[in-house]
Amino acid sequence: MNLYWRLFMIRLKAWLGKKLKPMDESRIRLRIYPNDLDTYFHVNNGRYLTLMDLGRMDLFMRAGILGKMKPKRWRFFLGSSTIRFRRSLKMFQSFELRTRIVCWTDKWLLVEQKFIRHESVVAAGYIKGVFYGAKGSISMEEALGVIQPGQISPPVPESIAWWLKSESFHRVTL
Repeated sequence: MNLYWRLFMIRLKAWLGKKLKPMDESRIRLRIYPNDLDTYFHVNNGRYLTLMDLGRMDLFMRAGILGKMKPKRWRFFLGSSTIRFRRSLKMFQSFELRTRIVCWTDKWLLVEQKFIRHESVVAAGYIKGVFYGAKGSISMEEALGVIQPGQISPPVPESIAWWLKSESFHRVTL
């Protein structure tokens, strides 16, 4: 199944479905199709990251974040991601993708995404992303002033703090 069709369905369901608050968890049901598989007949590692895009789109639409970004011509770009695979997803299996904002720093929004099948975690990942406008990156203070004024970040979990710290050792100058 083409990802554009999935994107269309996610957007339609988000538009028609239950609205969320920015700190709520988005849950979408998806199914694995032949074009999601690699040569070992389980989901390609890169496809997990692509499917995670759908989860963030659902959360951003249903929580009204996308609607507040659009008039300002802001975009959301990933800075990095990390994912851990625990089990395989195979052809025609269904699963639930759970997406939630965990916390943020001055610059980065940190989002957790889990692939759940039969209440077991199949894969789990974090992404960090930045809001970007015509003049460059937008501070989380400014972004949250538009998206949800007065919201204070929950504490940064130890696992995310460790990940962010490990990234500081891998800075690449372009």
